[in-house]
Amino acid sequence: MLVIVITVVAIMQQLYYISVGVVQAVLLLREYEDNKNLSPKIEFAETWSVENIGYAGNQRIRFIRDSVKNYVDIFLNAYLEANPK
Repeated sequence: MLVIVITVVAIMQQLYYISVGVVQAVLLLREYEDNKNLSPKIEFAETWSVENIGYAGNQRIRFIRDSVKNYVDIFLNAYLEANPK
């Protein structure tokens, strides 16, 4: 699951925080291997992310949108590199 978080701080709406991350189901084996009476536990964890904090004036919403597009492209390239056809 690709998760995108964009926060614009209310200080004149000029500071922003962008986070693009991948959340995946993961199997936690450590506790299971230590105690075979437990069932393996599946949790969700962020396995890849990129973040940025910056300044964009009131007229620069397009800049923030373009930054999100760029980070999604970075993720897609990393995914395709890790999972070649």
